[in-house]
Amino acid sequence: MARRLNTIFLTNIIRGGAIYELFEEYNIYYFGSPWAKCFRKEIVERDNIKFSSAIRYREDELFFLEFLTACDLVRTVSYSGYHYIYYPDSASRRNYGFIHDFSVATTIYEQSNNLGRIKAFPSTFFTKISDMCTASLFSALSESYKNEDLVDKKQRLARIRTVKSYIASLVSSPDLKGKYLIFKLSGWIVDILLKINAKK
Repeated sequence: MARRLNTIFLTNIIRGGAIYELFEEYNIYYFGSPWAKCFRKEIVERDNIKFSSAIRYREDELFFLEFLTACDLVRTVSYSGYHYIYYPDSASRRNYGFIHDFSVATTIYEQSNNLGRIKAFPSTFFTKISDMCTASLFSALSESYKNEDLVDKKQRLARIRTVKSYIASLVSSPDLKGKYLIFKLSGWIVDILLKINAKK
């Protein structure tokens, strides 16, 4: 069943380094896809901005992130003239497996980190993308327990170590609270908790 989203943006002009406000105030990661936006063709052609073929979903976010690095000005308007509809069998809802989900999460993070450095965004931006990456990695790991028959224990523990190691390497320490506190626990405890959750 389709679900409608109705989000109101204020009319605003954002210039230069203040583009980070798109992440802080408008949560552009959630609205980072090309729908409901207008792009200047000359910027796309000048900087040869394309959709990545390396990942099967969220490639639109990478396109938008790269586009932002080329912009000196972004304008938002209060007019709500587009209704995005989620469909259960859409490409973004399919199961692509842990390896691909991990690759998507880390690719989005690394591209975002590069964007922040290029634009000299404040530290709050890097905290934001660290938190977003942690959430994506948690989702990739927990979904693998639901969709891949839990594989074998050795492989599950290896995946947990990989995720915990990547989170520890993030530029800004993520805010581990709520369900993300799980990453402070030992791997075998994480494994037990995710198995329990997968059976619910």
